[in-house]
Amino acid sequence: MCLRNRCDMALPPPPPVPPPPALSMQVCPGREGPIFFGDELHGFVFSHTFFIKDSLARGFQRWYSIIVIMMDRIFLINSWPFLLSAIQSIINHLQALALKVFETEQYGFPQRSQRINGAFTPGSFLHQRNG
Repeated sequence: MCLRNRCDMALPPPPPVPPPPALSMQVCPGREGPIFFGDELHGFVFSHTFFIKDSLARGFQRWYSIIVIMMDRIFLINSWPFLLSAIQSIINHLQALALKVFETEQYGFPQRSQRINGAFTPGSFLHQRNG
């Protein structure tokens, strides 16, 4: 076999590169509250999940998370008490403001009772959509 012919042969494609491992995601049992997760490669996350009342949202509430991302796990863990207190204060403020808006909207146009008590028929659907 001639070596010159081997040089002209196409090389097989390289093996596919696996995607980087995803960060694991745990959900709080009550869906609400603080959680810590992460790894050395991608960083560490302190996340606090909460809801805000919203008269236009499905279920009349929207879920949010405030997150803090850091590469230094020890610093993030040591900051936990401060971060928890500060973030909880922000959440309480946001929820209080949203509750005022929610109550004002419910007083002006009680959508909850209309949604719960209203029967959906093809005719009522078109009527509600101005059709």
